[in-house]
Amino acid sequence: MRIRHILLLAAALSPPPAFALFSDDDARKGVADLQKRVEAQQQQLQRIEREVTDKRAVIELSNLIDGLRQDIANLRGQIEVLSNRIDGLDKRQKDLYVDLDTRLRKFEQGQVDKDKAAQAAAAEQQAYEAGLAQFKANNYGTAIQSLQSFLATYPQSPLAPSAQYWIGNAHYALRDYRSAAAAFDKLAAQGALTADDLTLLATSQMQLRDFGKATTTLERAIAANEKAGRSKQNAKLLEMLYSAYHESKNDAKRMQTLYRWVAAAPSTSNFKYLANSNEIASSRDPVVMINTYRLGSAKGILSGEHYVKYAETALDLSSPGEAVAMLEKGMAAGAIKKDDRNNKVLADAKSQVERVKATLPQQEAEAKAIRTGEPEAKLTTANFTLKNYAKASEAAQRAVTKGNLKRADDVNMMLGISLANSKKPAEAKKAFAAAAAANAKTRGIADLWASVTG
Repeated sequence: MRIRHILLLAAALSPPPAFALFSDDDARKGVADLQKRVEAQQQQLQRIEREVTDKRAVIELSNLIDGLRQDIANLRGQIEVLSNRIDGLDKRQKDLYVDLDTRLRKFEQGQVDKDKAAQAAAAEQQAYEAGLAQFKANNYGTAIQSLQSFLATYPQSPLAPSAQYWIGNAHYALRDYRSAAAAFDKLAAQGALTADDLTLLATSQMQLRDFGKATTTLERAIAANEKAGRSKQNAKLLEMLYSAYHESKNDAKRMQTLYRWVAAAPSTSNFKYLANSNEIASSRDPVVMINTYRLGSAKGILSGEHYVKYAETALDLSSPGEAVAMLEKGMAAGAIKKDDRNNKVLADAKSQVERVKATLPQQEAEAKAIRTGEPEAKLTTANFTLKNYAKASEAAQRAVTKGNLKRADDVNMMLGISLANSKKPAEAKKAFAAAAAANAKTRGIADLWASVTG
């Protein structure tokens, strides 16, 4: 196009043709020639244009081919990257599949194992309950066989101790105490005995008259109850322990156990043992016995002849107020007959109380004037029998301080009881400890008073 414009411009600027100076024919001929020349130039120009166009197309095509080649190279690069990614994804997918398959296999196996374990546990539970059902149905022999079979099949079962326990119970119900003891001994070897298990074992040992083992087992049962906060359950065990020591002729342990038994669960029955044992052990020492009866009265466990014995001992120790109280309680309870003799004894005791009241100022003056403790001890008794515990405590403390007492244990016992009645348990315990130290005969009852005080 550019060349075409140049040629046209050259033609326009060229000088007028010669035919313009000639005739019309010549002019026509000149025009025709000129047209031919123009046409020829146009054809040449078109040819040139075609050639130029063809070369430009080739150049453009070449550029296009180069661009396509670059695009192809880029695409090949992208294809290679994508191929690598696809290969990586394939590998990862395969790894994930393998991992998932492994996990599924483990899960399926775990589920199978759980199902098997559940089935085994159900069978185990069923076997245990079958034996227990026989026991509950009082089929003790069948229960023993069933539970022993359970133990043979499932020796490591968590239900094994329970099965062993029911085997022991079944033997006990059949009064096969030796087998019962053997069954509970197996439990003991496993360290699985509770206080109740120990109680059944001890009972079996008592029935077998194996008192040595029974005392050990009972002490363990008592300790287990105390540890579990079930001390109230120990009353029966202490009674059994008392019997075991009695049967084994261990008097020292028997008396200790008796005191523990009374302290844990005071009753009319164990108080009878206490009163009778203290009579024998102390050779009916009046101080020991009156403090025994005082304890029985304080706990409300006196019965029968104890009212009379308490009254008689109180009169012997110049404490008519206590005698009056016991005679009246005994008569009210029907333990003492209201006959002439007993009514006369009661009337005499009341008269003595009045004399104590009347002579109390004189006793106070004498006690104050004398430096030894005995007058203070008598003043202690006078105030004690009148239930004036505050003054009794003061007189007793002065008596102890002055000393030279005939029965320091007696004074300390009245001091301890007076302090206990005055709601001073800590001081009372100290007085009881002093009484125990003052006389070996009084030690047991003094310790018992200390244990029930507070």
